[in-house]
Amino acid sequence: MNFIKLLDKVKKKIAKDFRHANTQGLIFHNLNHTKKVVKYTARISEHYQLEADKHFIVMAAAWFHDSGYLSGPVEGHENRGAEKAKVYLLKKGLSEQTVESVAQCISATSVREKPQELLSQIICDADLYHLGTKDFFDQNKLVRKEAEWVSGKKISKGDWQQQTITFLESHQFKTTFCQHLLAEGKRNNLDKLKKKAFKDAKKKTMKIV
Repeated sequence: MNFIKLLDKVKKKIAKDFRHANTQGLIFHNLNHTKKVVKYTARISEHYQLEADKHFIVMAAAWFHDSGYLSGPVEGHENRGAEKAKVYLLKKGLSEQTVESVAQCISATSVREKPQELLSQIICDADLYHLGTKDFFDQNKLVRKEAEWVSGKKISKGDWQQQTITFLESHQFKTTFCQHLLAEGKRNNLDKLKKKAFKDAKKKTMKIV
């Protein structure tokens, strides 16, 4: 199996799917986000010097991981993306074992999952890589806008800050590579967010008084 050629076909398919789908409300979970996750997945995969077949598994999972957003609601998008990957890759002649590994990696990106296997941990860390970077606050604004579109109602700045703080406090990077590389950046982002939330809340209280 020529994994390089197949991965290029996967890339073109996902790009085409996003271009032809109604992605108006996907302010964050769009093709741009997918490309970033692919880039981060490649970076982590390179660190662990994955063999060709395992590298393909995580890279294909990265391309497909949010494709479920194109065919239904937010809930269950991981499973839809996994099924979409399975159907496509099986038609391309990939072994059932390899296809199942790709699907497992995609399903593992659900925040409810706690993956123990390295390949699933890699895609999970790539998906939330931005939590430990300087890009976090810009990305978090996009997540908020998308959440508002999905819910059909505004989310107050204070409520969103508290939700994000809770999420950051509960999140842990899975791979040792990302723990060493990104944990400090995530702590810094959390500290900045807490200070901003406290400052905004204080201003709000002063206005009321």
